[in-house]
Amino acid sequence: MIDTATIATWPRWRQALCLIGVAAVAAFAVYSWVAEARRDAWHAAKQEEARLYNDYRSRVLDAVMLPEWRTQLAALETEAARLDTSLPRGDELPALLARIAEAAAERGLAIETLRLRAAVGQDHHHEHPLEIAVQGGFHALGLFIADIAALPHIVTLHDFTLVPATRNETLRLTATGKLYSVDEAGL
Repeated sequence: MIDTATIATWPRWRQALCLIGVAAVAAFAVYSWVAEARRDAWHAAKQEEARLYNDYRSRVLDAVMLPEWRTQLAALETEAARLDTSLPRGDELPALLARIAEAAAERGLAIETLRLRAAVGQDHHHEHPLEIAVQGGFHALGLFIADIAALPHIVTLHDFTLVPATRNETLRLTATGKLYSVDEAGL
């Protein structure tokens, strides 16, 4: 057992060895306390560095792609403007219906029904359902449908039925069309 009450009488080498041991334990304790705080800060800084590096890489890729995105955006805006001209304004719908009726008359078709139903509002446009029923020859009906497709405004035809009419060798075409118009309030 070591008698600490008589340390002063110990040989110098034993005193130096104890002093070095106590200093080493104290230094280790202080180092561990300071180093642990710094180690935690270092780990946090490494994680922040990794996050910032990933953010930097993402932004560099965005910056590299920016000219291409601007080109694509300009092309989309041009296409949207072009398509917007394909949609009639609300006051142009009667003229569009007159063009459809004119196309049927030019092809020698008898119009049974050409009725515009109530509009259905969408985000940026309105859909106007259209009931169409005409009678005529097979080729005249085909040319009539082609005339509708060639109109400058967007008109789609759905739910076709083609049945023999009661008159001499004619066919009866019924279809549901949709006319699209610009939502004036959405512009």
